[in-house]
Amino acid sequence: MYSIDWIGNNVIVRMKEEVSFHDIDAVDGLLYGDPRYEKMTFQIFDLTSVDVFNVTEQEMQVIGVLDKNSSLWNKKMKVALVSKNESIIKLIGTYIEVMQSTEWKVQIFPNLDEAEKWCNSLALNDLS
Repeated sequence: MYSIDWIGNNVIVRMKEEVSFHDIDAVDGLLYGDPRYEKMTFQIFDLTSVDVFNVTEQEMQVIGVLDKNSSLWNKKMKVALVSKNESIIKLIGTYIEVMQSTEWKVQIFPNLDEAEKWCNSLALNDLS
């Protein structure tokens, strides 16, 4: 299950309960297909209410490749992933590895407040 809250051109995606590759892929499809995507500067994925994360390492690589390809349309983006779950954080590491060859900045945060602060910061080195 998920919800998407738009804040101007940016989003907070809240995922909860059981999450699969197909859920993440569906959210990505909605974001990429939205006209606001090209002006988006950040995405926050709040995974703190996820009970079961049914995503494999291979599927995380696929998500990374899809995001890497979409980075051609929006070259500079902050992606904040919020979780304290060690197994989810480990899988996010796979995603981060794929995204290192893009200009997107990806970070993991333990809570939504820290993620929002980082996303809203306009330090020159954040999006330069």
